[in-house]
Amino acid sequence: MSNADRVALVTGASGLIGSQVVRQLAADPGGIESVVALDVRDVPAEARLPGIAYETGDIRDPELEKLLRTRQV
Repeated sequence: MSNADRVALVTGASGLIGSQVVRQLAADPGGIESVVALDVRDVPAEARLPGIAYETGDIRDPELEKLLRTRQV
C-alpha cells in the first residue's frame, strides 16, 4: 500500500457530517496517515484540529486536481 492509499479526503468538512468525520479521523485515524478536509467555506482557525490539512475549494473545480496531487490524494 502506498502513502497515497492512506490519505483520506473529507468533503464538506465544515458541515455537520463532514466535521464529525474529520473529528473522528483526528481522534482515531485507523491506519490513515493523512486527512485532507475540504470545503467551499473556510474552516475557522478555532475549529481546526491538529494534524488535519484544511483546504478551501469546490469538488466541481477543474483546478482541484492540482490540490489533490499536491496533497497526494
